[in-house]
Amino acid sequence: MKHQSGHSNHYQMNILKYQYESKQIDLQSCGFKEDVIHQLQLLMTPYALQKQTTEQKHLFVENLITQITFIQKDKQVPFARFLSVTLTELCQVDFRIELLLVTNPRFSELFDFLNKHMNQQDQIQRLIFFFFVSIVSRNLKPDQMKYNQIQQIFVDLFQSLNEQIDSEAMETQYFSIQILNKFLCNEFFMVRLFSSSLTFEVFEAFMDEKNKEFDVKPLAKIIKLFQHASEQFHPPIVYQITLMMWILSFNSQINAHLNQQSITPILIRALSQKNIQQNAKLVNAICQLLNNLQKNEKCLQYIVASGSQRLLQQLTTISWPADSLIEQLLNTILNNIQTQIQQTSTIQKYKIELQNSILEFTPLHSNVAFWKANSAQLTNDQGVLLRKLCEIGREALENDDKMTLKVVLNDFGMFVTHYSQGREWVERIPQMLKVAMDALRVEDEELQAQAIQTVSKLLLNKVI
Repeated sequence: MKHQSGHSNHYQMNILKYQYESKQIDLQSCGFKEDVIHQLQLLMTPYALQKQTTEQKHLFVENLITQITFIQKDKQVPFARFLSVTLTELCQVDFRIELLLVTNPRFSELFDFLNKHMNQQDQIQRLIFFFFVSIVSRNLKPDQMKYNQIQQIFVDLFQSLNEQIDSEAMETQYFSIQILNKFLCNEFFMVRLFSSSLTFEVFEAFMDEKNKEFDVKPLAKIIKLFQHASEQFHPPIVYQITLMMWILSFNSQINAHLNQQSITPILIRALSQKNIQQNAKLVNAICQLLNNLQKNEKCLQYIVASGSQRLLQQLTTISWPADSLIEQLLNTILNNIQTQIQQTSTIQKYKIELQNSILEFTPLHSNVAFWKANSAQLTNDQGVLLRKLCEIGREALENDDKMTLKVVLNDFGMFVTHYSQGREWVERIPQMLKVAMDALRVEDEELQAQAIQTVSKLLLNKVI
């Protein structure tokens, strides 16, 4: 998977352009010397710098950093803003500027100056500073890395995204995600970040006490943003979040964490959308992520239980670009699904469905041989599986999930019909009859007809 180049990014440059044009400052009032002002005016547009020699560029960077010492105290914030925007734009059009910055003996002073004066400003200004740090940090040597400060910036970015989740500021969200991805691609930083217990300390740091009380996992907000962006079809955000999760999923702890957050059904739903299927870049990114996630059995368990392999098989019939890995990735996942099916007994499949609260009309539910052979196992441990089935039925009623409710009613009927002691368990677990009776009141003719049939079976218990 390739990263999009920063200077071609529409969203990112819009934000920088807005800052550059609407937040310009009076250079003279910031305490610049005349020769510096003259040079800055000549180089005010980033592309003008490309025409300069290496020595001229070096002098330009040196003058900017040197000016930190002379800037008046009341002008430090606007000057910090000017530096962040200007240097970020320059780095975008000429990567050698990054090298000039990080090799400058006073780079640490520059970093501290910007960190002090930009980090307390409004959201967009903070993001521009974060973006600047994410760019230059990829060229820092390990002994130059200001790990504590950069880790805090990383956490602040998650906090920023957390605040943006329910807003309509898609450009700002996209910008934040791009910055995170730049950090994630920094090998030195990520090795340090993902060492020992630091991983979850960093991610959990952006969760407030209320979220912790409800045991909301650290990546829940990012997954929610992906779900929103895919449903509303914002391709750049879908791609960038998928890229972020793909990079993170190489870490086994994060991979397990994403699976615990039930990311697989969200990805499957995204793949089922026609507008996403028409975008090979998005499909490829999602398949790459699924390919990583399926190393955790929970991912494959969901696909098997939900019958989602049918969708994946359909996707293999689409003519994808010749240089795409989509078909290869899909076949890899499908082969692993077949292995999972072969290794999992029928009753185990059913248990997985119940554990994941995923009930769909797969062949298992109408298989008479299955119910005759396995109905008794639903009564083990005081009928824990039957009680779970009742719980799923109750949730389906509350959420108006008619499809799941139909499967629950079907399973009630199959159990009591094919198990000789079914009537006894209807009396032991009255919730079965209660769910079926409540289903009679749902305004759906097909569902009501099935509910009537199920209630009759539960009451009559006619054993075949």
